[in-house]
Amino acid sequence: MVALKSRLLKQGGVTAVFRAVSLVAGFIAAVVLARVLGINGLGSYSAIIAVLTIFSLPLEFGLPALITREVARGKAADNSGETKGLIRFSFGFIILCFPLLAGCALLAISYAPWAGDITATPLWWMMLPYVFFSGAGSIAAAFLSGRHLIITAQFSGLVLRPLIFLSILWMWHSSPGQPLSSVSAVWAQTLATAIASSVCLILCFLHFYRSSNDDPPQYAITAWIQAAWKLGLVNGIRRSQPQMLIYLLSLIGSLEAVGLLRVAQRGASLVAFGATVVTTTTMPYISSMIRGGDISQLQKVLHHSARLMSLWAGVCFIAALLLGSLAIAVVFGQQYSQAYWPFILFCLVELIKSYYGMTYVVLNMAGYEATSLRLMAVNLVVSLIGTLLLAPTYGALGCAIAFAVATCLAYVLASNRALALVGVRTSLALGR
Repeated sequence: MVALKSRLLKQGGVTAVFRAVSLVAGFIAAVVLARVLGINGLGSYSAIIAVLTIFSLPLEFGLPALITREVARGKAADNSGETKGLIRFSFGFIILCFPLLAGCALLAISYAPWAGDITATPLWWMMLPYVFFSGAGSIAAAFLSGRHLIITAQFSGLVLRPLIFLSILWMWHSSPGQPLSSVSAVWAQTLATAIASSVCLILCFLHFYRSSNDDPPQYAITAWIQAAWKLGLVNGIRRSQPQMLIYLLSLIGSLEAVGLLRVAQRGASLVAFGATVVTTTTMPYISSMIRGGDISQLQKVLHHSARLMSLWAGVCFIAALLLGSLAIAVVFGQQYSQAYWPFILFCLVELIKSYYGMTYVVLNMAGYEATSLRLMAVNLVVSLIGTLLLAPTYGALGCAIAFAVATCLAYVLASNRALALVGVRTSLALGR
């Protein structure tokens, strides 16, 4: 336990630094976009990124979570044959499926009610490679995480990508005669993603061939697909739910409401910082502990993790209540002042998620992907129905209310299922 704590503290410290860099760079970029593009321009940019993100997730097909789990197991068993087969299968899947999903993203953007100004821009479709590089980078990072190379896995996505994006924004905005638009901002995001993912891919293949032995590739395609589609839906719903709400709001509401919602989401990302650091650091070790049947040690890790996550989220939530309105007006501009209450609701959601701990991580790593899928499906359906009912009248606030109710309900149910199926208590109150 002492050795595990030492590794977790070391990797957690570096992860915290990486996440802090990503958070600061992303926050600065959000402020630049909010002030330069204006509320409608920010809404347009957010809607495009939402579409690209939604269609990049099926490209991953749940493979990152599956790869992290199976590579960690293969490392513990000193068997690289299945790892070789899984990596080859994963990249082949991405290459084959990219044209179809890129075409779907193109149609989703082209026929949106706000697409007029977008499609009028020459070469606007050059943003579509974002879908490919986002998926390929996630696969590479998942392999490195499974090998317990957490720091290496996180560098490209958390440090390199946001810094490159911020640099491109600065150069573009500083260029005379080249005003920054929502399309050019998406181009900048696509280029940053391509560069960062390429670096991660190079690191992945270097470590892949260095760690491989003479074991021939083994292919358990049927088993992989059975596990991956469940993990893919769970991961896809979790990551795409905020993006689906943004896109839905852009269809039934206005780009102004989308801009407000995006500011609220970006502000609440500070509250999620602690939970993200803890989860990213401990996830591969949770898989190993579940695999080894060490439930006692797993319970201790989950309890300490929930305590750290809740402490950070609680402090940030109190600060948001007291200073959020002033901070939004000063940082983003007075035109975004109506984002305060959506921002508070998103912060409250992150606090409740931290309280209940790593429920979905435990369920997924223990092989209960179907349970996670059902819970996340309930979450998505409730949030989408709530948005359809509330957003036409209340805009961004209605969307935030729907998201908050759905997410809190899902986490309560997920915590109870983790206790019943895995035998561990993930919440802060129940962990001992």
